[in-house]
Amino acid sequence: MAESKGLIHDIGRFVLLEAATALKQLNEQDPSIFISINVSPLQLQNQSIVNSCANTIAQVNFNPNNLTIEITEGANMLDADEKLDILLKLKALGFRIAMDDFGSGYSSLLYIAKLPIDVIKIDRDFINKIDCDDFARVLIVSIISIASTLNLSVVAEGVETQIQADTLKQLGCDFIQGYLISKPKPL
Repeated sequence: MAESKGLIHDIGRFVLLEAATALKQLNEQDPSIFISINVSPLQLQNQSIVNSCANTIAQVNFNPNNLTIEITEGANMLDADEKLDILLKLKALGFRIAMDDFGSGYSSLLYIAKLPIDVIKIDRDFINKIDCDDFARVLIVSIISIASTLNLSVVAEGVETQIQADTLKQLGCDFIQGYLISKPKPL
């Protein structure tokens, strides 16, 4: 709805500022803490997101290496060189880029090859089936192996049970997120 009403850019700037402010405070106690924010494909359609990120770094004076910008897989991500240019500029500012819901779209491997990503987030649908579907488990193993070979971090989304967490750890997954750790909390 925010996208269709033209509000996504304002909301995105607000979320970035709030996340950066909270991250700076958290990093004063523990410099290893990081925060991730989702960015709409519409926000990647022009350079204003780069300017907003640069302004937020100057205003808040936080470590952008501890803020990951999550993009979602979508057919239009590969269409424009401008989006690639924007992602490269965000990386140059120090941000990390994550491919959210990896494996849910049709062109995942193309994204890894073309986009400057640092993190792959395995879609929760695969995680939900890890202990009951051999095919899902093989895909997870393959994703982790590819990511390891390419020096990318892996986050498993939607981890809800200790069995899932233990299996993912055994398979070499770097991070987990989900209700097992905590329900979403306000900053």
